[in-house]
Parts: sequence; C-alpha cells; structure tokens
Amino acid sequence: SDPLLLRGSMNDWGTMQVMTATDGGFVTEVMLAAGDYEFKLGSADWRTADLGADGLLPVATDGKPMALLPRGANISLKITEAGKYRFVLSLD
Repeated sequence: SDPLLLRGSMNDWGTMQVMTATDGGFVTEVMLAAGDYEFKLGSADWRTADLGADGLLPVATDGKPMALLPRGANISLKITEAGKYRFVLSLD
C-alpha cells in the first residue's frame, strides 16, 4: 500500500517525509526552522490519501487534536522556535 506522507511547504510538498505506522495511527518527526508553513497528510499521488483541515487554513496547535477530512484545506502551522517537531495522526 502507499505510504502516508507529511507533505507541505517545509519539504516542497514532496514525498520524502514518510509517516511510520504505530498501534494507533501514524507518526513522523521533522526538523523545522522558525517560520510559517502549510501542510497536509497524503499519498504520493494524492489519490490514496489527501487529508486536510476542516475549514480554511486552521492553525495546528501543539498537543491539541484537530479533525482531518478527505480533500480538506491546507493546515497552517506557525513555528516560533526551531527544533524537532512530531506530527501524529491518531486513528482512534
């Protein structure tokens, strides 16, 4: 099956940031510089998976879950401090 990918402005919407399957979903970690980003979770062809936000550019917040929808909007992310960030998709 196609891997689930973190795709966004932090990686030119590319297909290199593969999310690892866990017991309850998927996870990946990425080093980010301070700045504003947009992202979605998707497959390489965007057909198998294309998960975005419920509404126009909601901001992802640290530790607070947000609902994702198929073919949803890009998710806005504001990073104030450079470092390693974890992206988690929970299937619960």
